[in-house]
Amino acid sequence: MNKIDQLRSLLIEFFYGEYFKDALRNTLCVVSPVALFFMLGYKQAAIGIGLGALVISLTDLPGHRTAKLKTALLSVVLFFITTFLVGLSFSSQWLTAFCIFFLTFIYAMMSALGTRESVVGTMCIILAVFVLGLHPGDNLFFSLMIMAGGAWYYTVSLIQTAILPFRSTHQAIHECLSATASFLLTKAKFYDPSTNLQECYQETIFQHQQVFEKQELIRNLLLTDKHAMEPTNAKGRRLLNIVNSTFSLYEQVTAIHYNYDDLRRRFAGTGVLETVIVLIEYLASDLKKLSVSYLQRSKRSITANRSYEDLLKNLEHAANGCKSSDRETILNIKLNLRQVGIYVHQVNDSEAEDQFAKIKFSDFVAPPATFDRIVSKLTLSSPTVRFSLRLSILCLAACLIGFAFPNAKYNYWVLLTVVVIAKPRFSVSWNRNIQRLVGTFIGIVVGMAMLLLIKNSFILLILSAIFLTGFFTFNRPRYAISVFCITPSALIALSVLQGYSTEILLERSLFTILGCAIAFAAAYLFPIWESDTLKPVLARLLSGNYQYLETVLASKSGIKKLDVSTKLARKIADNTLAGFSEAIQHVLQEPQRKRINIQMLYEIQVMSYRINAMTTALNISLLPGNTESIQPILNEALANIDFATKNAASFDPGNMKCFSPKEIESSKSLMETIAALSLQLRAAVTNC
Repeated sequence: MNKIDQLRSLLIEFFYGEYFKDALRNTLCVVSPVALFFMLGYKQAAIGIGLGALVISLTDLPGHRTAKLKTALLSVVLFFITTFLVGLSFSSQWLTAFCIFFLTFIYAMMSALGTRESVVGTMCIILAVFVLGLHPGDNLFFSLMIMAGGAWYYTVSLIQTAILPFRSTHQAIHECLSATASFLLTKAKFYDPSTNLQECYQETIFQHQQVFEKQELIRNLLLTDKHAMEPTNAKGRRLLNIVNSTFSLYEQVTAIHYNYDDLRRRFAGTGVLETVIVLIEYLASDLKKLSVSYLQRSKRSITANRSYEDLLKNLEHAANGCKSSDRETILNIKLNLRQVGIYVHQVNDSEAEDQFAKIKFSDFVAPPATFDRIVSKLTLSSPTVRFSLRLSILCLAACLIGFAFPNAKYNYWVLLTVVVIAKPRFSVSWNRNIQRLVGTFIGIVVGMAMLLLIKNSFILLILSAIFLTGFFTFNRPRYAISVFCITPSALIALSVLQGYSTEILLERSLFTILGCAIAFAAAYLFPIWESDTLKPVLARLLSGNYQYLETVLASKSGIKKLDVSTKLARKIADNTLAGFSEAIQHVLQEPQRKRINIQMLYEIQVMSYRINAMTTALNISLLPGNTESIQPILNEALANIDFATKNAASFDPGNMKCFSPKEIESSKSLMETIAALSLQLRAAVTNC
């Protein structure tokens, strides 16, 4: 893509994207009732409805009508109960502190029910903090206004969802295709001799994790929507076909996997490597453009690019001039690239044949929370309970600290900062700390400059609304930017309504720093260290490798009834690899990092990824029934992975012995390479 096309794509992604459109909707839902009731002279009602709409909008995650309706009912009811209970506690500071402690623990425990319930619980805690700070006079009236603001917001949101039921799915497909294009570009680097292969693998695994997250979002949006999944729903089936082609496209891209050290040596100076890089870049560019079309809801006609076809012919000509082994490799690369191109066209084709009659879609999404699953988390060893206890104690401490500053108008910002920053994982809390501090102080500087330079209240309020839109736009994708935006928005609005005062700036700075310090220090209270979970996460990773390889082998041999389909086994393997990769990222920022051999974890991560990628290539290339000659080799690989899985509990992540996997001979076949990698994986887990 040239610079103009890139700029055009960025502008379309921003203005047509769900984040910006939702931000405009949220801002209007908050600002319009506030402006109306202020003009009518009902200040308390304006604040209550505006606050209710503002906080409840953050519970509105992407989803279908049924999921949003359930979230709406739960949020509106709990918002009323929360506001009313906190208001009742104002008769005594100790009663208020106990109320905050109790509500925080209950709402934090809602994370055991699922992601949506977890977000609702967090927003209820934040609402309790705002009610504490505002200290409304008429408790029942204010609670009803909060409830009315929440109901008003979700009325608008549900109407929008009814009109555009698949809007979030289109956004998710766009993000998935865009992430797949980025993944494809990382594959091109493997053919560039100037790049470090280990760094290429790390970048590829990171991109794999990004793609998997987008795929999971699509599954949760589409496969859980009973209305969309009905066979008679033409739009739902069309999207299902598109999603299936999108996932198949990624599977084909993953299957483009070779011994790249050997590949670079064999084809250095022949022009083959450079041609393959350009071909991959063509495909990535086309895929990126196609992803943008799903935001605009317009079908983009993909026409054959003459330069692309010429390059494919050049690749074939180069193959014809090589010896048989090299010729076979080049033709395989060409075949894979052509198949990727076919899938790109299929993603654009909404009339593909429906092939989902025998698929059990419920297997591909997380099951709903059960009573037994919730009860199993009610132990002190449970991360959910440990974090809930930590957060409730933190909020109690922050509440008491706020009471120590009785003359401060904004002492509740200590409590608010604690709730926003404190997260179960140390690394997430640390990152949030930095982002909030940096965003807050840059926002204060910008807000002060505007207050000093602009004296017109109407213009200032418009600027406050613009910054509020920025907060909503970046709240999910870019937290630091959202913090920056909400700071001048709040400063300007409070200054216009209450008069400009350095008190606002000083208290915002002081209480933000204090809240950050408390939240960070408390990470050591009932800690949840990712380094302590490495062994079970590793066991799941190895189990995923084993199940995927075993399922592919069984599906091709036809001698064993499959427990899961190859698609589901691949999804499970991708999930476990993404979980292991995420664990490494979190461990990198924990205090125990120095006691862990990170390089060894990277080696295990790369070997597992390569085994999965080659298993995918095996699944695509191997014909059913043609397994007698390869079965002993793959059984050996399965035995190695199984041995490593059973011994994962004794894995020592702190062992500092250097593990260097031996380079695999280029003459080995795909199956032999899998077996060799499995042996190295076994050695890394059990002997290092």
